[in-house]
Amino acid sequence: MDRHSSFGGVRRQLPEVATLVYDRRGYGRSRHLRVATGLDDHVEDLLGLCAGRPAVVIGHSYGGCIGLRAAELAPEVVRAVVVFEPPLPWLDGWPSDTGSSRALAASDPPAGVEAYLRHVLGDDRWDLLPERARTDRRSEGPALLADLRSVRPELGQPPPLDLGAIAVPVVIGRGTRSAAYLQAGANRLVGLLAHAELHVLGGAGHGAHSERPAQIAALARRAMERVRG
Repeated sequence: MDRHSSFGGVRRQLPEVATLVYDRRGYGRSRHLRVATGLDDHVEDLLGLCAGRPAVVIGHSYGGCIGLRAAELAPEVVRAVVVFEPPLPWLDGWPSDTGSSRALAASDPPAGVEAYLRHVLGDDRWDLLPERARTDRRSEGPALLADLRSVRPELGQPPPLDLGAIAVPVVIGRGTRSAAYLQAGANRLVGLLAHAELHVLGGAGHGAHSERPAQIAALARRAMERVRG
């Protein structure tokens, strides 16, 4: 449920390269667009914005799943991916009590948003949000629930992306202040990809892209070095 503006600090740390940020369909300035029916809708949007130009894709949380899937389908465009603590709920051992599971168990999409953000932000921060901001977030409930379902395949269905098929370099980040299951997921991911490396950001939490932009920019530079190499 993020906005393009949260990557503003990362962009300012990368003045030497062309950067592009956007609001995912269903959120912020893209709220008017049809809600995604699956992960590949987001991949189509991303590749459309790249317009055939080779890119290093940086994805925070769910955005990391989009970047990895795009690299699987279009490695000629997505030359490397930086991911920060992407959710991997299709893997065995992923915890059942997360903000995502609480959202999906709610009575309706607005209630799902509130359950999700109370878990992620905490009750105090949610209650401090202006009423207009809370209303805006609740209106994005259908998009949130669709995105959460897109990485939770039905029993017997294949996972949303084939990690073993990703051939481009992947730079994985995790923060030492993030939830233990997110850190464990990042540790596990590095062993599931052919060309991945893990970077631990000391003092960073899950919101590192907005709180620690210089550290995320350093991951981007590392990915670009690997492409040049």
